[in-house]
Amino acid sequence: MTFIEIAEKLAVSTSTVRLCISKYKQGGVDAVLFDIQRSGRPAEITCDALQ
Repeated sequence: MTFIEIAEKLAVSTSTVRLCISKYKQGGVDAVLFDIQRSGRPAEITCDALQ
């Protein structure tokens, strides 16, 4: 499937598809599902709230 076909099927932008595929190529499924820690404003949702 092309990026456009995937984006249409999932109702997301092609840039989102490209980003996910790029993350997958770099680090596998975990890289796509879990964001790495970045500098910047702290998260408003605690880790406990996510579980």
